[in-house]
Amino acid sequence: MDTHVRPMNRRTVLVAVASALVGGVGGYAAGSTDDGGEARAQSATAPADTPTPTPAPTDTPTPTPAPTDTPTPTPTPTDTPRPYPTRGFDDVFEVTGSSTDLRYIVHGAFRADTVGRFDGTPAMGVYVVLEMTIENRGSGREAVPLREIVLRGGLKKFPDTGATNAAEEDDRIEGESFADVALYAGDRIRGAVVYDVDPSAAADMSVWFTPPDPESDDPTPVVVPIGTLNGLEAL
Repeated sequence: MDTHVRPMNRRTVLVAVASALVGGVGGYAAGSTDDGGEARAQSATAPADTPTPTPAPTDTPTPTPAPTDTPTPTPTPTDTPRPYPTRGFDDVFEVTGSSTDLRYIVHGAFRADTVGRFDGTPAMGVYVVLEMTIENRGSGREAVPLREIVLRGGLKKFPDTGATNAAEEDDRIEGESFADVALYAGDRIRGAVVYDVDPSAAADMSVWFTPPDPESDDPTPVVVPIGTLNGLEAL
């Protein structure tokens, strides 16, 4: 058998192979085109995804604070006034110091525009006349402690020495002047002390008795209320 291929026949074979290859490629391209068109058609007809709506933000309500009980304020404590022993007219009471022991009896309180003999000495305001008895119960000689017999009540007044001396010469007043008087042990004397009072300043009045030689820096007085100026009996 002749194994050699003629040149014409070899050319024919090559053409046939080439045609077959071209036909395969064309068919693949055609198939690819058809598949792509179908994909595009499917893509065009597929429904679009609907986006999920974003909820609108809502205002968060401000929490209402729970009511709290308002604490009741604690009142500031105030000092309670120390009670002083009180005596009335014709009561007997003692005022004792470190070395003194005086006993008092207040007989009454009066008001006057003048004190002394005849027309007397006129007051700058109104005189308050305190009649009393003083007894020295100590063992030594004691002067009457006028500076420790103080009129209070809207004011603070010490005895008027001139008017107190003038009271000794006033027939309306019983007793001696307590000014410049010394009491020996056991002596007892009745007389008066006189205060010159501004009537516009005087309120409910009282006389405070303290010892001339207190045993402490804050001695306890004995208080004798005498009332208002207008309420006093006139001499």
